Order: sequence, then structure tokens, then C-alpha cells
Amino acid sequence: MSLLHWILKKRLLLKWRRTRHKRTIRLKVSDVPGLLRDMDKNGIRYVVLRWPEEVPITAGQKCPSGMDVDILADVEKRVLPVMADIASQRPGPVPCDLYSISGRAGTAYLGKPYYPPVLAEDILKNRCRHAAGFYVPQPLWAFRSLAFHLAYHKGILSGIPTGCEIQTEPHPKRNYKQHIEELGKSLNIEIEPPYSLLKLHDYLKQCQWNMPYDLLERYPRRDPWHEYLLRRELDLLRPWAQRLPGLLVFFIRQDATSPEKLDFITSRLSDKFQIVMKVTLSEDQINRVIRLVRGGNWVQGPNLELVRPVIAMITYDHNPVPVDESDQMKKTTYPLVRNGNVFIKQQIREMLNNKFSTDGEIFGIHGSDNEFEAQHMLRAIYDKQIDEANNKLAAGLKKP
Repeated sequence: MSLLHWILKKRLLLKWRRTRHKRTIRLKVSDVPGLLRDMDKNGIRYVVLRWPEEVPITAGQKCPSGMDVDILADVEKRVLPVMADIASQRPGPVPCDLYSISGRAGTAYLGKPYYPPVLAEDILKNRCRHAAGFYVPQPLWAFRSLAFHLAYHKGILSGIPTGCEIQTEPHPKRNYKQHIEELGKSLNIEIEPPYSLLKLHDYLKQCQWNMPYDLLERYPRRDPWHEYLLRRELDLLRPWAQRLPGLLVFFIRQDATSPEKLDFITSRLSDKFQIVMKVTLSEDQINRVIRLVRGGNWVQGPNLELVRPVIAMITYDHNPVPVDESDQMKKTTYPLVRNGNVFIKQQIREMLNNKFSTDGEIFGIHGSDNEFEAQHMLRAIYDKQIDEANNKLAAGLKKP
């Protein structure tokens, strides 16, 4: 290893480890095919997300019009040194944005995973080799990942009509609308042309590929289009949220389902709330919850393992209390919490680790921050039976 290679590798690793706000650290390389080939040789799963026809196919070649190469890869903690070694061997002018499944430091987008981790894993599982030799998403996943990118990352900058009163950029960098319509036509995607951002959003929602409500609510860069989508989701949730304002939903994760842990959680929740219903989730329900709740991010711990939700505790708070106005940390970290009793989930998680943890951290429990998130979680559990479920919950409430 040359001195320059060693310095560049150390500097890149330092950037990844010390970057703030989980911003994206852009790679600049001279040999894109060599970079992708070495990722393959080292067993790093990856795809080039978009525009494969523009990816350089020889060393020293640049992208047309100064475009960058967007790469989604399974580059978590133990793989980063390998990735740093591969990239630092070939410094140069071609920009490559590297995104990880989890959105770890330096490989995130606006402080969040580029795609919800469950969708990122879906893309990497469904990849194929392009004629040029590198990996790309299979056609259906190429369409969905591009639709997600245009509907949420690009939004009004895509130039695609929104489908509502909000105007979009009249001079986008590319003709995104033509490209995605042609791709959709080739795959017989059931979206009636002409495409709009709203049609893309509704299609993705039907496929459980949309940006989940609880991620949209926390998205760090919301423009009028994102605000429109958020209002649309809130309007959908509002009727039952207003009827059942004290409803809170807690998911018990697979690392807290032993009888003693479950008894402990149940006891603590029943100290504060009425437990209206306990639901052992089916596989279909688990899969919907994983895709639609926590912004689709259920990977945890140093190895970023999937810690699945297994049980739902549906509770009602008959005696909510205001959030302590003097606690700035809670107000800043949890701005959507309006009932101070919600913070019991943090207390339960801490007690679980103090009482039961012997082989690493217990994540244990995830809960709604307010009545709208509770309804969002119920929709993930019950899907089309949501009204029936809410009516049963309303009938099961204790009389005041």
C-alpha cells in the first residue's frame, strides 16, 4: 500500500466516523468499473441505482454532463474499512454517492437512510447484472426505486406535475417524466399516463413502497409537496384520532417476548393505561408493520440486525398529562409527543436493560407518540379492517 493510498484511506474512514448529521460523504474516483468490480470481489452487495447507460465503463472515463453515480450498498460498520480501501486506491474526478441500508454516518441522505431499510434490502435482494457487468435493480425494483426517488427525494424538482395545485420545476435536470413513463409502459405498470407525483405516490402506497407517514412527519426537508402529502395522510387518520384521542399503540419486539419480559412490560403499561387489546401479529401483519412503521427502520444494534415487532399492545390513556415544559431535551427530541405519559416507553426500555440484559442491548418496545401515529400503526396492523378494529376498541373502553 502506497503512502498516498494509506492517507486517503485513513482520511475517508475518519470522515465516515466523524461526520455530523449523517451527511453523505461523496467518493471521488478515477475508475468506476474498477471500484464496482472490487466491491463485487470483496462480497459487498451493491446496485447502481439509476442511469446505468451513463456509468463509465472504462478507467478514466467520466459521466456525461458531470453527473454522479448513485450506489446503494451493504456497507455497515465492519465493511467500511474495506470500502475505504477500495475507494482510496483510485482517487479521481468522478463523483459517487454511496448510500447504506441503515443510513449510518457518511452514507445517509439528509440524516436518514436513503430508502427505508426494508426497501433497501428489497432492492439488493432483487438485483441483476447490467450488460456492462455491474449490478442494477431488476426492472420492477428499478421502477419502484426510481418512483420513490422522484416522488420524495426530488419531488417538485423533478418537473413531474404534482397532480394538485402545487407547481413543479419547469426546467428539471432531466426529462424524468418521459423516462419513468417509458419504463412503466415497458413493465405494464398500472398507472394511467400522463404520470403525476400523486399517481406515483398512490402506486407506491398500494405496493407498500411509499414513504411511511411517520417518516414523512419527520422528514428533514419538507417542501409544499411533502406538506401536501402529510396533510392528506392526516386527513385520513383524523376521524378516528379525534374519536379516540387517548389511544396509544406499543409494539413488543422479538427480543422482549420471553414470558418474564412480557409480564414486566404488561405490568408497567397497565400501571398507566387501560390495555384494551393484545394482538399477536401474523406474518402478514409483521411484514406490513416493518414496512410502514418506524419509517420502515427496524434494524438495530452494532450489527444492524432486524428486530421484528411480534406483539401489539393497544392501550388507552384516560388520564393524559402535559409534557413538562421545562424539559427542553424531550421537547426537542420528541416534538410530536403531547402526552407526558408516552415517555413510559423509554422507562420500560431502560428497565428491561437493567433487569434482563445479559447478552447485549434490549430494544424491546416501540410506541406511538400521539393519537395520529396510533391510528397509523393500527392501519399497518389491520389494513382494510381498520374501521372494524377501531369500533371494537371504542366498545372496549372503560366508562369514565
